[in-house]
Amino acid sequence: MVLIDTLILGKQPSGIGVYTINLVRELSRYVDFKVLTHSPELFNLPLRFKVAPKFLDPDEGKGTAFLRLLYLQSLVGRGILYRTYHGISLFWSGKQVITIHD
Repeated sequence: MVLIDTLILGKQPSGIGVYTINLVRELSRYVDFKVLTHSPELFNLPLRFKVAPKFLDPDEGKGTAFLRLLYLQSLVGRGILYRTYHGISLFWSGKQVITIHD
């Protein structure tokens, strides 16, 4: 299983958000995966989702970055966790891949 973390996406994506949407769109043509998101409606694709709480949405305020960090530390699983932004999940027992921008 591959889980792609897209929690960084707000309602008006730019930068990393645009990269993430385009990555998910292209990967969905070739690979089976699940998308970790608080807003499945941001993706106009037939995808499998693991829906996170809405309070993790970056549009909810500055404190959401810390809440996302805590939430991601609570994730447990196997397989590959791919994060399109910096950070790792300490208790994920599978492999983790991150993208470091700039």
